[in-house]
Amino acid sequence: MRIASLMLCLAVSSTLAGQTPPPAPPPLPSITLPLELDRVLRDYERNWRAGDENGLAALFTADGFVPSNTGFVRGREAIAGQYKDQQGELQLRAHAYAVSDTVGYIVGAYGFGTDGVDRGKYVLALRRSGGRGGPWSIAADIDQTNRAGPPPSPAPQQATEREAVRRAALDYLEGFYEGDSSKLARSVRPDVRKAGFYRQGSAPYAAEEMPFKDMIAYANNFKKAGRTTPATAPREVIIAEVNDQTATAKVVAWWGIDYLHLAKYDGKWMIVNVIWQSPPPK
Repeated sequence: MRIASLMLCLAVSSTLAGQTPPPAPPPLPSITLPLELDRVLRDYERNWRAGDENGLAALFTADGFVPSNTGFVRGREAIAGQYKDQQGELQLRAHAYAVSDTVGYIVGAYGFGTDGVDRGKYVLALRRSGGRGGPWSIAADIDQTNRAGPPPSPAPQQATEREAVRRAALDYLEGFYEGDSSKLARSVRPDVRKAGFYRQGSAPYAAEEMPFKDMIAYANNFKKAGRTTPATAPREVIIAEVNDQTATAKVVAWWGIDYLHLAKYDGKWMIVNVIWQSPPPK
C-alpha cells in the first residue's frame, strides 16, 4: 500500500511539475483622477522620491494606518518611523476611485523608474480633513508587492550614486545657508553657469546670473557678518534622475526653486548648471 501511495504521489508531482503556469493577466489600464485626488498621489510620489518620511506622514490623518511586518502601525509618528530610509523613483497610477461626502478610496498600482512595470498594487482609504470641502488625507495605505518581476529596490550601486548626488545638492544648499564656501567649492564646478529670474512682490521677473566667484563671495560675507538662516527655511532636495554620468535634481530654498544639472568628474558628482527662479505666486 505504501509503495502504491508513493508511486501515486510521484505521478501527481511529475504531472504538476510538467504543467506550464497560466499566463499573468494583462495590467489594468490607468484612469485620470480628479485633481484633488491626483494631488494625493503626486504628493506621495514627491515625498517618497525625496526620502522625506515626515512629509509622507503628513499626508495621513492623525490616526492613519500603514502596514508593517507584524501588522499595522498607527499615527503620524509611527508612520514616519515606518517610512524612514525609504526612497526611490516611485510611480503611482490609479485603476479606480470613488468618493462620497467625506470618505473615499483609490485603487491602483505602483512601480519604480520609467520602465512602466507594475511592482505592486495598493488601496488608499481617504478621508477629508476638516470635513466636507476640506483636502483629502490618507486614512489607511494597504499595499502588496507583486510576486513576479524584479525587486523594486534600487541596486546598491544606484542607491550609492543617488546618495552622492543628494549630498552634492545639499552641499550647494548648505553652502549658502551656512555661509560655508568649502561646501560650495566641493559641489560646484568653477565653470558653472547659474542663471535665474528674480522678482519682488508683483514686479516682473528680472534675469540675473551668478558666477562661481560670486557664490564663494556670498558665502564668505554671510559667515563674516555672523548671519544665520532660520530653522524654518525650506530645505528640500528632490533627485529627479541619476544616470551613470549625468544627473538632475531640484532644490527648494528660501530664495526660490533651483534646478541642478550634475555630471561626474573623476568619480565625483559636481554641479555644472543651475537655473532658478523666485517662489512662484501662490
